[in-house]
Amino acid sequence: MSAFERQYAKEFTASQSILALADRLFQQNEAKVVLDRTRYATLAAASLYSKARKQMEAVSLLASQSYVEDAMILARSLANLCIDLGYITAEPDQIETRARRWTAKGRVERCKFGKRVGTAPPDEATVDWIKEEALADEWPKTIEQRAKEGAWRTSTTYRTVTAQASSIRTPGARLRS
Repeated sequence: MSAFERQYAKEFTASQSILALADRLFQQNEAKVVLDRTRYATLAAASLYSKARKQMEAVSLLASQSYVEDAMILARSLANLCIDLGYITAEPDQIETRARRWTAKGRVERCKFGKRVGTAPPDEATVDWIKEEALADEWPKTIEQRAKEGAWRTSTTYRTVTAQASSIRTPGARLRS
């Protein structure tokens, strides 16, 4: 155990407890989980859960090695992910529509990135890109807008996370205790 881990032992224990709880809840409800590839909502929820689980592990790993700035960048990204999931699920009659827009936004952004680096998405020839771009444009532009319209209904938490992450931003920061 590093000096940093010893200094923040309670926080690391709490983090591991949360991950263990998430794993237990998933295992207890695994039979109820149905990945319906025809529903964008189930694809979005599965993708976001998987990403969140992986990011939480990475945050813990980076923090345990005193890479605090890098851990905070991922923590901020994790907060954004939670806001997106909260936005998608905030209004039951809008879940599928919002999930579809989220999917389109991601697909369009990946396509743009691919073009910048000289690759094409594997489904480029089969996707109606005009329709995808129109759907992507309907996805709220800012994370604060999604926070306000989503399950959080306030951007206070987002501002708190952003302020915390920004407060330690120094190029190459690696904090040692």
